[in-house]
Amino acid sequence: MMKNGMNYILRNLCIKLLQVYMIMGICIHFDGHQMVVNTAPIETYAKDGVKFLKPCPEENYRYHNATGYFLCIVETAPKCVKLCQQKGCNDLFFMSVIPSKTEKVKRNYRCRCLQDYHFCFYNPLPRDHKID
Repeated sequence: MMKNGMNYILRNLCIKLLQVYMIMGICIHFDGHQMVVNTAPIETYAKDGVKFLKPCPEENYRYHNATGYFLCIVETAPKCVKLCQQKGCNDLFFMSVIPSKTEKVKRNYRCRCLQDYHFCFYNPLPRDHKID
């Protein structure tokens, strides 16, 4: 009986900690700023010449100011962080599934810097943008 009671307490404690973590993340993310920033999907910018090339050069890469996307394939998370830092985004988004120091080469991944929030995003390209 004691073991089941302890499991119940630990389970509830874990749930509460997860809830607090998520609330903190939401508060940090919103931080009182206006949240209507570049909400249109990347596909709506096709008329503006948003086209991803492969891979990002060390210099003179193309950057789309309206969306914050680097218009090239970024093969590793550290390279994405480095590119973002050049634009003033110092942190990889806290909910990213790929750690910022992972050197594993990813094909068809893009990098985005949201300068208003100083967040860097590293995620896969949509299917219709994939470069092979």
